[in-house]
Amino acid sequence: MAAGAGEPWGMALDSKGNVWFAEAGCQFGLSCTTRTPPGEIGELRAGSSKPVLFRLPSIAGNQPIFLAFDRSGNLWFTTPNNSRIGEFNPKTGRFVRQWPVTAHSGPWDLVFAGGKIWYTEHLQSAIGEFDPSTHVFRDIKTPSKNALPYGIVANGNLVWFTENNPAVARIGVFNISKPTTAGISEYKIQASPPSNLTPHLIAIDAKGHPWWSEGFAHALGTLDPKIAKPGKCGNASGDCRGVSEFTLPPATKCGNGGTHVAGIVLQGGGKLVWFDDSLDAQVGSFNPATRHFTIIPLASCSAHVQDGLLLDRTTRPHVWWDELFADRLGRLTQ
Repeated sequence: MAAGAGEPWGMALDSKGNVWFAEAGCQFGLSCTTRTPPGEIGELRAGSSKPVLFRLPSIAGNQPIFLAFDRSGNLWFTTPNNSRIGEFNPKTGRFVRQWPVTAHSGPWDLVFAGGKIWYTEHLQSAIGEFDPSTHVFRDIKTPSKNALPYGIVANGNLVWFTENNPAVARIGVFNISKPTTAGISEYKIQASPPSNLTPHLIAIDAKGHPWWSEGFAHALGTLDPKIAKPGKCGNASGDCRGVSEFTLPPATKCGNGGTHVAGIVLQGGGKLVWFDDSLDAQVGSFNPATRHFTIIPLASCSAHVQDGLLLDRTTRPHVWWDELFADRLGRLTQ
């Protein structure tokens, strides 16, 4: 890609098929400091191989991580290091403004639902609601402490999210139509979760079942809300009732001494589950009907594919991903 801040993270697709991505220019929690220059948002227009880059305003901690489009085509983003929600107008190529939310909350992944922006607060064990018109926000705490909410997705009135701390390792859900009568419900994944189970990003299939990547556990997970019970496991050991986990096959090429299944996106309403594994440097798909995995190793074992994973809207959708350490975007033609 064109020289820019580097270290791409979240990605989004606009209505014209253009791929957008956030570049932090540092690693969150590791190399980002108050002196780190502002990050960028990039646009890779359909048919082009050279992105257009837009540098964020000069505000301390202004490194973007995740992106989402509203119905008007404006792009919204989170900057966890300064706890702000921002808006960018692609038509003018200008940033509209950034608004502070709860201090030190670390707004992370975001999604639109019910006309509001819902986001995970990775540093506050909460999810947030932000009104894009009034810019008023509120926090909804998770029942579990130190949950480290990460990925978030919406399905109708239900907002689903992952709780990334392996000591918690749960899937949360909040009904936005009942904000005053019902709080967050949490689903356990395993009766005794192992220390490497770190629920990461999340997607919803056509049946309303959430699917999530399991980070260091080298697996994918899903649950059936009609069978699983919030707050209860139902089994003395192994997967909780209504939960299914699917372990990826061993790495075929890189095998960098670890695994981190991060990005996840569903094709055909869940007929295929696409994922990436940053430490094994591979992307792949899982067919729930046949329980068959297809693994595609990347050319570079050090590319570190991350949370940015999406499908475009072509007849046979291309799979797009980001390569954090290589400062590249990748594309697979099915």
